[in-house]
Amino acid sequence: MSTLSLSEQRKFVRVPAGIEAEYRSLALLTPPKLGLTRDISLGGMRFAAPEKLSPGELIGVSLELASNGTISMTGEVLWTRQVYNGDSMGYESGVCWSKMDKEEASRLNEFVSGFADSNLTPTMVSTTLIPEEPLVVWPRALAIAFGAFALIASIAGLWLNQVNLEQELKGAKFAISSYELQIDQLTRQY
Repeated sequence: MSTLSLSEQRKFVRVPAGIEAEYRSLALLTPPKLGLTRDISLGGMRFAAPEKLSPGELIGVSLELASNGTISMTGEVLWTRQVYNGDSMGYESGVCWSKMDKEEASRLNEFVSGFADSNLTPTMVSTTLIPEEPLVVWPRALAIAFGAFALIASIAGLWLNQVNLEQELKGAKFAISSYELQIDQLTRQY
């Protein structure tokens, strides 16, 4: 169980850092998987993962902090939500650190402080880019989908108009042929 409440976590400086996070469930003893931090603090992290994690689940996390080396901690999943990550659905989870030794806490604090005090961008800390936030991606995806739908509807409408015109033309040709036949018959009678 977490030793920090949500209000205590908010007291820590959070920095937007795209760091590959190797994590595994401690209860299920699963093989490690890769996630990507969205932000990190001395109190926890928010990260994107390919799978849904359950609130209350304890996970082991290892992070490579550039010049600060690799640190390993235990965290408790506080929340998880489904998000759109570029071209696929994934999950985002909030994790509160529940176990971290003093040396690792010091290295994480040094990383966060250095990051917050500098003008570094997340891509300078990691070679992995942070995916766009889902709130930015969804409206763009919906606009593209509606635009494609409108284009398809316009093309279908034009096709139907062409079909109708062709049918009207055939009808007109048939009518002309009928009139020509009637004229021909009338001229033969007289």
